[in-house]
Amino acid sequence: MTNVNIETIVFNGSEVRASVLPEYSRYLVLEIGVVLYKDSGKICPDFHGKNGYRKIKIYPDGSKTRKAFWMNRLIWEAFYGCIPAGMQIDHIDGDRVNNTLVNLRPVTPKQNSLFKNQRDSNYLFNQKATARRKKGGQNG
Repeated sequence: MTNVNIETIVFNGSEVRASVLPEYSRYLVLEIGVVLYKDSGKICPDFHGKNGYRKIKIYPDGSKTRKAFWMNRLIWEAFYGCIPAGMQIDHIDGDRVNNTLVNLRPVTPKQNSLFKNQRDSNYLFNQKATARRKKGGQNG
């Protein structure tokens, strides 16, 4: 997926950017993290993979066999082209279901691990601080 063809459409009353993938011309990939059937405008169903990331299966042009994609990777590639070699697509907020384009960024595997550890540490710190507040202890 190297050619990027972006247009603006109206979806649910709002203007959003959409990309048509050359090899998958039956679909529109929206910056808000969903894929539409181009002919009907309905949302293509996606599903949770075993690791908590969203996946989708769509038909390449001229094929009767669907191909599976991780939603975060599909959405990134639809707007920016191929993911650079050795890079991964990180969910900035740590939410594996939030595949909006503004929540995705390319990172190295080391950066991805570091960001995950930082998010996990912040989560644990906030959980402990909340527990202390509930017990009447100090904040933080």
